[in-house]
Amino acid sequence: MPSLFIPVAEKTGLIAEIGEWVIEKVIEEQSQLLKVYPDLYTAINLSPAQLNSGASNQTILRFLEKDCKIANNLVFEITEAILIEDDKTPALDTVARLRSLGARISLDDFGTGHSGISYLHKLGFDYLKIDRVYTSASDASSSIASILEGIIDFGRRLQVELIAEGIETEAQQQFLLNRDIRYGQGRLLAYPMPIREFEYFLAGNLKN
Repeated sequence: MPSLFIPVAEKTGLIAEIGEWVIEKVIEEQSQLLKVYPDLYTAINLSPAQLNSGASNQTILRFLEKDCKIANNLVFEITEAILIEDDKTPALDTVARLRSLGARISLDDFGTGHSGISYLHKLGFDYLKIDRVYTSASDASSSIASILEGIIDFGRRLQVELIAEGIETEAQQQFLLNRDIRYGQGRLLAYPMPIREFEYFLAGNLKN
């Protein structure tokens, strides 16, 4: 599982090579998919180790230069862990550069870190991803469900789109739909699949 191998990859430095392979593969496959589904976008996770090393900036730019228009169909997901107090961190420069190229930025696992409101405003995130801990509580009466309501309200006040992670039940999905959450991910909606299977999935679920 990613929760096991990613920390090892970050500790050993292999995350840079893995990240480069992922970015190259996504851009290659996205270029083909956009010919049929021009409004499709793909999200790419960037680890804190990648961003804070400064190396990811050049890697991303090199691949985007091959197809500069594709940046508009990419969303780069970062975690609250990179939002450290140092304003000169390479991560912030990379985020700003990606936005200038037309890519969108999503703050992953929102509600589990310690990012300040000033950072959220400064970086101008396009999406906040509600952590699965809160999504899973949406169909239960608990204090966590109340926090979820607060996160949704906070996102509305920031005027950003919200994405709910870990949607596993119809009740969770309905709870979110009732609150106008337009985007979500989880096994109720789809599961990880190779590109060819994903193409069949798109053909069966989307109109051109």
